[in-house]
Amino acid sequence: MKILVSLLVVFISFSSNALECKGHIFFVILEEGSADADADFSYYYHEVAKWLPAEGISFSAHTDLPLTATTCFSKEITVQKTSLDYRLGYLFVKPNLEKKYIKGVLTDVDLSIMIKEFFE
Repeated sequence: MKILVSLLVVFISFSSNALECKGHIFFVILEEGSADADADFSYYYHEVAKWLPAEGISFSAHTDLPLTATTCFSKEITVQKTSLDYRLGYLFVKPNLEKKYIKGVLTDVDLSIMIKEFFE
């Protein structure tokens, strides 16, 4: 009986997480550039990636085009080269497929603010 209850609790928590999906973030670094910028981007990616799942946001990191990811809202999204005009940055996508492109490197604090503003 305890096993059944445990499985039910796990199933309910997975179901509630699926309902709370706010969107997906593509972290994009397509080619080598400034060593400092690339290192900063990688560092801030790892800092933000720690808390994104708890906020209901799936994410993926990409170094090649096209960008393809299966999101927490159960849609596979592909972004072709023609959609991107930067080598380093972010693409935020809501479940309704509204998008926001951001070029360059943001600190974890700035990125956190932009994520909360876009997905809230």
